[in-house]
Amino acid sequence: MAPVLGNTLADSSCSVYTSNARMKLAENRYLYPDVRVACEEQTGTLLSNPLVVIVVLSPTTEKRDRGAKFTA
Repeated sequence: MAPVLGNTLADSSCSVYTSNARMKLAENRYLYPDVRVACEEQTGTLLSNPLVVIVVLSPTTEKRDRGAKFTA
């Protein structure tokens, strides 16, 4: 999925980030979604203003992803 998005966004100022980059929700509160797209300049592996957030559901993580993570 990330390579396809990266190819689609190649001529834009947006970048695709995978799950190894943190997404800041609030002070001392972070998540690691599977894929994010950010169009503003980001600092290192800490993303604060993603435009798109993608979470891939699996049977073992679906309850948490649809519950606590979605609410956050």
